Amino acid sequence: MALSLNLTSLDQGATYEFQVIAKGDGTSYEDSDASSSVQWTTKTKLATPVVSITKDTSSITPSWSAIANATSYVVEYKLSTASQWTSTTTASTSKKIDNLTSGATYKIRVKATSTNSAYVDSDYSTVSTVVVSSQLDTPNPTYSATTSSSLDRK
Repeated sequence: MALSLNLTSLDQGATYEFQVIAKGDGTSYEDSDASSSVQWTTKTKLATPVVSITKDTSSITPSWSAIANATSYVVEYKLSTASQWTSTTTASTSKKIDNLTSGATYKIRVKATSTNSAYVDSDYSTVSTVVVSSQLDTPNPTYSATTSSSLDRK
């Protein structure tokens, strides 16, 4: 018979030592000796990035401060009406996302990851909602001289 125990509220990055004893019924069976000790160290969750956004007419650039012990960051984005996220990874603290639709609304989130097995991924950042800027058409004015000292805009 296999038994398991789920321990919660353990400290991150702490080392715990465990032993197991089989409990007897007090009459037919006595308690067993303790098993060999097993040590286990909990993993530390990386801090969650705090994201700021810059944008222009076809791109969004989320940026954040470096997270201690993170080796890369997962940046996810989608149209606000979409169900699926598009994912990209970077080792940098910013990621330009190009070829977006001008005037469209996008959602963006970021999490920190690490290749060090002592750490687990952060939670995703708060989702940012961003409208990609629309650009006005470039004016194309025409001018004509009405006299030698004036210029009329048409």
